[in-house]
Amino acid sequence: MSWGSPFATAWNAATDTAKRAAQASAETAKSAYDYVAKKSVQGYEYTKEKASQGYDYTKLKAHEAADYTKQKAHEAADYVNDKYASAKD
Repeated sequence: MSWGSPFATAWNAATDTAKRAAQASAETAKSAYDYVAKKSVQGYEYTKEKASQGYDYTKLKAHEAADYTKQKAHEAADYVNDKYASAKD
């Protein structure tokens, strides 16, 4: 056994350990990327759904406000007509 053999064995062990660490690091990075990508899509879908719900709600409230305004305008017109008819009599 030469002096080079223990150093070669140590070098090979260190190299194998470094390769395993690099592989574990790459797998962890890919897992993190996949997680972030998945959460980004979920966030986009959630935001899109809430925006659609907000639009629908706003549209409903706008129609309700228009109907209410129209009703009050008719009531005001009827009131004015009644007062005009009473004053005319």
